[in-house]
Amino acid sequence: MSTANAKTFFETIETPDLPDLGPGPRAGVLPPAELLAKVDAWLADKKLSARTANLVRAAALLWHDHHDAAHAIVQDDPSAEASFLHAILHRREPDPGNAANWNRRVGRHPVYTTIAKRVGEFLDGDEFKRWRDILVPDGRWEPDAFVDACYVSNPREYTYPLFQKIQSLEMEALLDYLRRRG
Repeated sequence: MSTANAKTFFETIETPDLPDLGPGPRAGVLPPAELLAKVDAWLADKKLSARTANLVRAAALLWHDHHDAAHAIVQDDPSAEASFLHAILHRREPDPGNAANWNRRVGRHPVYTTIAKRVGEFLDGDEFKRWRDILVPDGRWEPDAFVDACYVSNPREYTYPLFQKIQSLEMEALLDYLRRRG
């Protein structure tokens, strides 16, 4: 197995900082061609469908702030997973109305259970109770509540890095789901 394939997906697409809640661009992202070459090397020994491999590419492009390239992949894919990535993309533009529209297309996706668990654990503690109650009420992930929270978050507030981490947990859960589904 090559070194590229021994790495996790997030090691493959690693950036110095987590993606912004907005569109970026930020320092430390790779140009699309270089990024996609790394992703394709990572995908080489994975047994993923062509659709899933394209969604993995779209996720990598979105992680590296290449919104137009990611959008080109997810735009015409009718799957719930493409709609999920499409919602994240529009949340980051920011276009909260369009993000909510794509969230409706996702429906109650099975990955939301994983996101709710991971976000609930991340927000454990009294200091995060408010956000836990908003984003994971009764243990359910509420993507539209996260859209609203990100839309009003200011980079100078404590919530901004908190929401960046939640955004990464959301993306990790989706990519874990895609990898398992093949």
